Amino acid sequence: MAHGVRWLVLLLGLLLPAASSHPEAFAPDRWASECAGRVLGAGRAEAADGGCCHFGGGVCGCRAGRAVCCKGGVSSCPCGGSVRQEPPPATRGVPRGDEREGPVVHLSKVLFTDQDTKPPLLNLTSFRMDQNVWVWVDLRCPEACRAQLASFGESEIPLSLYWYFDPGASPVLREDLKTDRAFKASALPLRVVIPARLTPGNWIAEIAYGPDRICTWDDQRCSFRVRMIP
Repeated sequence: MAHGVRWLVLLLGLLLPAASSHPEAFAPDRWASECAGRVLGAGRAEAADGGCCHFGGGVCGCRAGRAVCCKGGVSSCPCGGSVRQEPPPATRGVPRGDEREGPVVHLSKVLFTDQDTKPPLLNLTSFRMDQNVWVWVDLRCPEACRAQLASFGESEIPLSLYWYFDPGASPVLREDLKTDRAFKASALPLRVVIPARLTPGNWIAEIAYGPDRICTWDDQRCSFRVRMIP
């Protein structure tokens, strides 16, 4: 009899799940995962590998409906609420209208040219070292975007130009070449001309609104390549 009871206890121990010694992460981590699922899921769908907190170390929380970046600072991306499922691969990169989530500001176009006096007609993809390099950036921020900026209480647009050097393997971020600009939100839509001083080789430019990498609205381009010829 005692032998049978021991076997019964052993069987129940195998069938019933044991209480976990690792309790579920508390609210901050849950907010981070929910926020990342909603925000970065949208970013991956429309901005290749995400735009929210791209230059802020990723999403680590949610405050007042906006993503909080791991390196500090607040993203323009929404968060909180239900987690939105990432679209299947076949639908990624397809514009879905002005209700699209992710960074509030988008790019209209980014062009490279050798002059800064008038808008370029063509985009140059390579430059000699004796040529000037100017990056023309057109921002897209329609009425809904401006209303959202106003709700943030932000009167300025913090814009940054980042450069990666591409040796042919993994591109290397060159923080020393970062260029920051700040513009009045009332000036939107905005056209910005930024000079670049680059060494010979292949380079990749990316544009940020605060900690968020922003992409073109129509074709969702986030990285822009140029070559400097010795």
